[in-house]
Amino acid sequence: MSENPFNFVSVPTRSPSPSPSRIPLSSAQSKSTDRCVLQSEALIFGICMLKVHVGKGDGFTIFIFFKRAAGSVWQQHEELLKVASTWMQVLEFFLPKDDPEVFRLYLNLVYANQLISKGADEWSKLCRLYVLAEKLQDRTAKNQIIDGIHAFFNELILKNLLSLDTEHVLPAEATVVLYEGTAGRSSVRKLLVDLYADSGNESWLRGGKTQLPEEFVFDVAVRLLQKRTLAVFGSSISRPSFFYHDVSFTANPISQADVKLAKGISTNTNAMETSPEKAEAVLKKETASVQAGIIWPVSDIQAASREPEITLKKPHADETEQASQTLAQLAV
Repeated sequence: MSENPFNFVSVPTRSPSPSPSRIPLSSAQSKSTDRCVLQSEALIFGICMLKVHVGKGDGFTIFIFFKRAAGSVWQQHEELLKVASTWMQVLEFFLPKDDPEVFRLYLNLVYANQLISKGADEWSKLCRLYVLAEKLQDRTAKNQIIDGIHAFFNELILKNLLSLDTEHVLPAEATVVLYEGTAGRSSVRKLLVDLYADSGNESWLRGGKTQLPEEFVFDVAVRLLQKRTLAVFGSSISRPSFFYHDVSFTANPISQADVKLAKGISTNTNAMETSPEKAEAVLKKETASVQAGIIWPVSDIQAASREPEITLKKPHADETEQASQTLAQLAV
């Protein structure tokens, strides 16, 4: 067991007062060195201390630190209060299932505003740290960790994603920890799913298929379907169903009208990509033309198709009358 109180080696000296500024207040710019904070961010020295027991067994560690004046996340866990001495209020908490190293990262984030996650196991640190903040219901810390995860993902996107070794950069074990420690509508889940749906490739799932949570894989699949647009006429499955009919051993020969209709539709594949309404109108027009025995010139289809243009014309009245007489003679 190790104990980590705040020990001051030497008495801290008060820093000298800053020299007066000659810049007018109206033109002064705020700097990162400004230490003016709200009262809620102050520490209460000598009045209230926090004593947190983290882990168990050989990894058991006790953390002792000052509690913030107000708005502390620990005030939301009064049911964990164990000790309240008469001379100093000491809040004692027990987190036996948590990792002391992760809790140390959490203290650095809360008290030093440092998100310590850089390194080879960055994704693992971020996931475990977020789960701890979720457990403690610390919304501020969760948002800060999400900012870090977002920056981490953007760094990955700038790299060659096709050659990304997800087993080391995005280990499945860390994703399991994240999903087991968060709820279904968690914003961090959505961020992870968006990364996979927007920038991932199949190797990301194949590499960790034996370990990735089933719920996560399902979320990615749903997100991919949501991303698909309504204009699906450019895909193969958008064609009429008879394109998938088995005609190799059919007993009924294909009629000439079916051939003409199929040829007309096949040349209109690119035209269908524009809008469903236009595609439906063209199909109705072609179907009516075939049923009437007339093949109309479809310039809009030829314009959208890369096939060679075929000049089609409407039959002349004399040719129609001559064809009718020929059919009447054959009928006799």
